[in-house]
Amino acid sequence: MGIKMDWIRGVCLATSLACGVLAPTLVLAQAATVTVTVVGSADLPWGTTATQALQVQLTVQSPCPTPVANTVRIRDNGVDAGVLTVPLACNGSVQSGSVTMFYPSVSAFGSHYMTAHYPGAAPDIAFASTFLSLREEFRFITFGNVVLTALATFPTNCPVRVASLQFRESLDVPPPPPNLRMPYEHISYSSSQCSGGTLFPYRQWARIELPFLIPPGAEVWVNDALNSDGTRAWRHATAAVIDGRGANFEVYGRRVAGLNDPYIFATAALALPQPPARTLDLQDLWWGGSEQSGWGLNIAKNDERMFVSLFIYESDGRPLWVVMPEGTWDPVHEVYWGLMYIPSGSFHGNYDAKKFRMGESVGTGSLSFPTLDEARFDYQIRDLAGGKNMSRYVFAARNPEVAPTHSGMWWGGVGQDGWGVSIQEQGQSLFATWYTYALDGSPTWFYMSGGRWTRPTTFTGDLNRSTGTSWLGTQYASSSTRNFRVGTMTLDFSNRDSATMTTTVDGLTQTRPITRFGF
Repeated sequence: MGIKMDWIRGVCLATSLACGVLAPTLVLAQAATVTVTVVGSADLPWGTTATQALQVQLTVQSPCPTPVANTVRIRDNGVDAGVLTVPLACNGSVQSGSVTMFYPSVSAFGSHYMTAHYPGAAPDIAFASTFLSLREEFRFITFGNVVLTALATFPTNCPVRVASLQFRESLDVPPPPPNLRMPYEHISYSSSQCSGGTLFPYRQWARIELPFLIPPGAEVWVNDALNSDGTRAWRHATAAVIDGRGANFEVYGRRVAGLNDPYIFATAALALPQPPARTLDLQDLWWGGSEQSGWGLNIAKNDERMFVSLFIYESDGRPLWVVMPEGTWDPVHEVYWGLMYIPSGSFHGNYDAKKFRMGESVGTGSLSFPTLDEARFDYQIRDLAGGKNMSRYVFAARNPEVAPTHSGMWWGGVGQDGWGVSIQEQGQSLFATWYTYALDGSPTWFYMSGGRWTRPTTFTGDLNRSTGTSWLGTQYASSSTRNFRVGTMTLDFSNRDSATMTTTVDGLTQTRPITRFGF
């Protein structure tokens, strides 16, 4: 992990580091030794004040007054950390000297393999190495990843330091301002027995480090007592420094009756400004465009949860549906992924819920949404992998600012578990996809589009069956899709969450009560 360049600039000034380009010299010695050692402990808690240092000793086998190169390049885990100029003194046939490089007090967690290189025309004439370790104080597991965090004793001394992971559902402070996503959860910090300052409230450096790069535009938000009246509130930590995978920021205590309270309590989180894709509900019907017509993907959404159903085709062209009934947002809250299933059941004309089997997972699927109306679906199903770029399927004039009344996943209740109907609403029209089973119990689907409202609460239209070309792991060809009218579907809504579904399929008419599926 590299040392941050703003601190390197400070080290340059403090230690005569000639950062950037090697100082000009006349002679590169052919015999030299260099050593690099840690002054003090090599195992440092993060945020230790800058009394720890590296000492570099250079000895060149060359008598005075022969001018020799006296610069040593320092690397941190292989990354250039600057160039030290070592003042040399004569001692018979050698010239030698040492210089101290103060190690930055705030840097990346982990082990630092520090190396010193005395360069020559070929590989380095002299080379030396040592280890420094900057320890995190706390680590948490969230979304399957390790989050590292710590509080520094600098700039004030608060010897008792504690941190805890707080999920959004159990925050002990008011929620953060709107239009912010804090996908990494929250870290609650507390310190006590603070000392060392009187004019200002006690404060400490804090750091959060993630196992992946922090996306551009991220901000640090802190709930602490940096207010004139001493109360806690959320604030944008504008002085925070975000560097790659981590962020450094300060948390503040409060003043009571003009005196510093020797306690610091703060909650902090990395936040992303709300992107436009989150201002519009993702619940809708999505497809691959006119060149990919014949298949689609329905999203029913309930708060942060989504129920995803994919209607496609088997290798022999028969209808097939695959469902992702639940999932998880990734740590940056941009990709939603989960396990996918291909259920089996009994014939829709004489449905028996006892024969329904969800079965083992057949793979995974993931959804991401680069813009308001664009999506990406990647999958690995039946050991076949692929991905599709998608967009919203626009089947009627729609107003994004008006929430649809009927959209969602509907089902026949517990006694009819195993089948469902996805209803999407745009403007004055509905598109319904009925997920059910064929005579042999294999999954099949029908769809209704282009219907009309015959009464204020009743929508009816033609019901269709499709056949097509193999979809999984292949280059889908929409030219093979064939649509057949099999009958009609009528949806009669008694209220927002209850309806009656009447279907006619190949001459068989059935009426079923359905309700909105809560998940």
